[in-house]
Amino acid sequence: DIVFGHPAIGKTYSIEHGKYKDKIIDWDVEFNKKRDRWIENHSNTTKGTPEFKKARNEYLIYPEKHEDYVKFITSEWKRVKNKAKKEGKILFASPHTLLKMFPEDFTRIINVKSEDFVNRNVKRGGKEKESILWKEGIDNTLSNTEGIQMEYLDENQYFEDYLDKHLGVSKVVDENGEPLVVYHYTTEHFDTFDLKFFGKSDSGDLGEGFYVT
Repeated sequence: DIVFGHPAIGKTYSIEHGKYKDKIIDWDVEFNKKRDRWIENHSNTTKGTPEFKKARNEYLIYPEKHEDYVKFITSEWKRVKNKAKKEGKILFASPHTLLKMFPEDFTRIINVKSEDFVNRNVKRGGKEKESILWKEGIDNTLSNTEGIQMEYLDENQYFEDYLDKHLGVSKVVDENGEPLVVYHYTTEHFDTFDLKFFGKSDSGDLGEGFYVT
């Protein structure tokens, strides 16, 4: 999966301390330091200075005006996407610019209501007016994005709740909710199902997943 996660949904906690942290690759962790070095080199500025901040904002807000920056992002996106696929992990990305550039790559969008986002961002130190404008920009991108499953988090839900829902322990159950014994149709010997081994024996007629009877 490649997931767009709305800012202020508790990503940092899940990435650093959550029980699924080993199943996630965060775009910001993979990209931001390299991005800042790239901006320093291409704008002849030093990180931490007003000149660097101005150049950084120009690249981040108007990437389409800078062909060399678009090529850099595209190359890095391909690298990180391939890393996530190779390691069988979820790629999490929160910059909505990536949704504009690579909408065909995303499989899911995690969204929050405007009021919830503004409240959350103010609580973590953001300003209300800037938070509203930020949310408007994100919503504009989302309104022009089609064909991607979108899921809203409630007021008291966070990224960890989403991960619990989609990565938590699942069971094959009968009509009474009792676990069923099922069998994998393979001659391999193993004790853990892991999608990174998908396709080792065959491509799976019905797509990616675990086949049991």
